[in-house]
Amino acid sequence: MIKKLLGKNSNGGHGCWSYDSHLQIFCVLLLVSLFFVFGTLSAYLFEKTRSITRMERANQTVTMTGEGIINAKPTIAVMQAGLETAAKTVQEAVNENTKKMNGFLAQLPSFGIEEKDRKTISYSIQPKYEYPENERGFPSSPVLVGYTVFNTVQLKVRNLEKVGDVLGSIGTAGLNQVGSFSFNIDDLAILKTQAMEAALANAQEKVTRFANMTGSRIGSIVSFYESTEGFPPMPSPMPMMSIKGREAALAPSVEAGEQEVKAVVNVTYKILR
Repeated sequence: MIKKLLGKNSNGGHGCWSYDSHLQIFCVLLLVSLFFVFGTLSAYLFEKTRSITRMERANQTVTMTGEGIINAKPTIAVMQAGLETAAKTVQEAVNENTKKMNGFLAQLPSFGIEEKDRKTISYSIQPKYEYPENERGFPSSPVLVGYTVFNTVQLKVRNLEKVGDVLGSIGTAGLNQVGSFSFNIDDLAILKTQAMEAALANAQEKVTRFANMTGSRIGSIVSFYESTEGFPPMPSPMPMMSIKGREAALAPSVEAGEQEVKAVVNVTYKILR
């Protein structure tokens, strides 16, 4: 082999390689090197592709949204009752306000409203001014003419059949403010749990249908979270409204209806195949 590669030079001598021999050896070595590099690179890329494919299959997931709704009747009614009294002196305004408010509070046990379910949420005394006009018809300096006392209590009525009677007694006792009336559910946590369970069951039903349609096998839950939609809307409070005359003494008819407790969940499952 070596003898074949060795040849005569241009002068006919022996013992040295010709230019063509050098080029042939270089080309052979280059081809061998390229085959080795390409072979190694191909093997690496093939194994890398297989590894990525295995990882992608292992990380394949599907996310389902489940919704659960529980309808329940309210258990309590929350309302505010207030009294505004005005007099020339602070003492007179306070005395009148206290007498009427105490008379109203004394009726509450007959409606099943215990002390724990009533509290004073605001009490204030404010001066009352008038602004008489001067001879030119413009308001002059304010003149103190008396004082006004504001007293507001919040009540929780647990016997919903008594709600109308409580509203009627507000006017009977001489109170002249009522507002922020709403029906609520006292123990909302239990209903939220029930709605959550229904939402999870709904998500499981959806992922089962998905598996049947695609021929996939569903594994364990990868992640789970509850959407903010799961919280029931809070009732909008009514502003305090003044009531006058004997009309308020009539017991109005009120309907509690039902409230909707909703839970929305997003559940991610692992796909096994």
